[in-house]
Amino acid sequence: MKAKSRRQFTSEFKVKVVLEVLRQDKTLNQIASDYDLHPQLVQTWKQTFMAAAPQVFDQQKGAEKPVADEKGPLYEQIGRLQMELSWLKKKTGNQPLSQRRAMIERSHPELSLRRQCWLLGVSRTGLSYEPVVTNEQTLLIMRRLDEWYVEHPDLGHRRLVVLLKEEGWEINIKRVRRLRALMGLETPFPKPNLSKPGVPRQRFFYLLRGLIIDRIHQVWATDISVYSHAQRLFLCDGHFRFAQPLCPALAVEQYSRSGLVCGYLTAKLRAVGQTTDFQY
Repeated sequence: MKAKSRRQFTSEFKVKVVLEVLRQDKTLNQIASDYDLHPQLVQTWKQTFMAAAPQVFDQQKGAEKPVADEKGPLYEQIGRLQMELSWLKKKTGNQPLSQRRAMIERSHPELSLRRQCWLLGVSRTGLSYEPVVTNEQTLLIMRRLDEWYVEHPDLGHRRLVVLLKEEGWEINIKRVRRLRALMGLETPFPKPNLSKPGVPRQRFFYLLRGLIIDRIHQVWATDISVYSHAQRLFLCDGHFRFAQPLCPALAVEQYSRSGLVCGYLTAKLRAVGQTTDFQY
């Protein structure tokens, strides 16, 4: 039987194995198994390499370093950073997200799309996102939820699920909860810390305090309300049965202050001989 010859390893191979051990991506036993070596042999190579490493730096102590070759990549990196910063200062600032997304140049010759998103603080996935349009079925369900909220604001999510299923809708409580949160509908119930003041709003003072009422038509009272008819909102006051289509872009409080209702009531005061204006 022929004897097995002893394996010979070059210096380059030993350095390659030792560098993999120093990177610590794998354990020493795993590296030895990958190269079909004994772990003790790999450990010996590592100790020899670490012992001879200081001598390499001692031999190069007197050698002159190529300064010009090292400065080349640094100058290139500095120039690139200056170009990116000048581009960023020109494009961005305290801008909203929609404007920062519009600043992205997809065909920029030097800046990649990923780098532009990082500089502008924009998520790269948001560039290709298209919002989902609400379908007709969801709009009908939201309308029913709004109508029930106006009639019975005390109904909870579970009861609303039962009512919708009775009408033939296939729906669960999670969808009802999500749609009501989207519409800003909430069942009124006692909450903690109700005595703490919330967001400061305009206060309306009591105008009749200390006023002596001694003649007819001196004080009037009215109530402004909103009702829905034929898929349109109407603003009316119950005293004069005055109805006017409500602009969806304005809230009820803003619309009542816009002058329409106040002007109508002031005209009614003029009709009965009053010279004062309606105060809101």
